[in-house]
Amino acid sequence: MLSIFNPMTWRWAAQQQVEITVSNNTKNDECEVVIKGRDSQNKLVQKEFRSFIGWLKDCAV
Repeated sequence: MLSIFNPMTWRWAAQQQVEITVSNNTKNDECEVVIKGRDSQNKLVQKEFRSFIGWLKDCAV
């Protein structure tokens, strides 16, 4: 399921030099997202992730 984030992580790595790591925490059934980059870029990544998660919640069956 984490592969759904791959296009976004690849794009940010290629265009903005931001490293994004998404890992699955099976103990508490959550995903952990680690963003490494400039502060201004990190905020933009966080905003895009929140937007994507909001859209995904509406679309998930």
